[in-house]
Amino acid sequence: MIAVFICLFSGSIYRLSPIFSFFSLHFSSFNGRTIANQKTNNTQTLSSRHNSSNRHNGQGTSRKQQPVSYLFLANVPGPQINTILFDCDNTLVLSEELAFEGCADLINEIAAAKNVPLDKPFTGESLIIEFVGQNFRGMMVSLQKRYGFDLPDAELDEYVRREEDVVIAKLKEKLVSCPGVDDVLARLAAEGRYKLAVVSSSALRRVQASVDKVGQSKYFGNDIFSAATSLPKPTSKPDPAIYLHAMEKLGKKADECVAVEDSKSGTLSGTRAGIKVIGYVGPYKEAEREKMVKVLTEAGAVVIMQDWSEFDEILAKIDRGEI
Repeated sequence: MIAVFICLFSGSIYRLSPIFSFFSLHFSSFNGRTIANQKTNNTQTLSSRHNSSNRHNGQGTSRKQQPVSYLFLANVPGPQINTILFDCDNTLVLSEELAFEGCADLINEIAAAKNVPLDKPFTGESLIIEFVGQNFRGMMVSLQKRYGFDLPDAELDEYVRREEDVVIAKLKEKLVSCPGVDDVLARLAAEGRYKLAVVSSSALRRVQASVDKVGQSKYFGNDIFSAATSLPKPTSKPDPAIYLHAMEKLGKKADECVAVEDSKSGTLSGTRAGIKVIGYVGPYKEAEREKMVKVLTEAGAVVIMQDWSEFDEILAKIDRGEI
């Protein structure tokens, strides 16, 4: 927002100058410059223009200048960021490889039962390349469209429950945090300035098991939202529904929030909800990072984060409106 103050040093309007001065000084604190400096700069600029005009008209510069109007501009920042929304898989915890390993066997089982002619069986690695950021239900919807087979809702629901059980068992056994994120969460919690929440495509039971396993649940409490579980109608990112739902439940607006996402679908979801998204590429192998920087940027990420050690500086820049 820009506040415009017009001070006219002539006639009866001049008597209002103390009021204008008060507001000018008040708003100048937002951009770190005193109104005196603004007045000096504006006076020099206007004086220069006045002299230039006089020379152009054949007049000298020694003539006494007439009172002029001053236009003061002060940048007033919009709503400050007060909420950070974290994706879970491969943003808070290194879960994608474990989860997709569990998914692959189940998807191959479904393909065999439905007589789907796969060129070769799915693996955890091939699923990550194709479906990273989507939940199991979203993957199955996509595969049904691609291969033209039908999976009734009741049957799909049963497979979803089985997938959760398989994946949760793997997570409870091997899951670890993303490098550096626990220090960031502890620091944010100690400051108490930001509301912290998880916004994931994965089933709520799986997300809860993940943050419990690595000791992160204390930072989020009940503020964990799942596109697969929390909505009246289950969906998956890139649908922005889960971000819109989370903001509604938290009582926040998009310009008060920042999201952290590692996938194209997640970045699209946050961006479509009107939220500034930090694209995180830390979990990707070195050979894939350059590609993912491009993918996340094209999906709408306002900045790319290679490592959680960069988070504080990035957040500060977003807070100052530099990003």
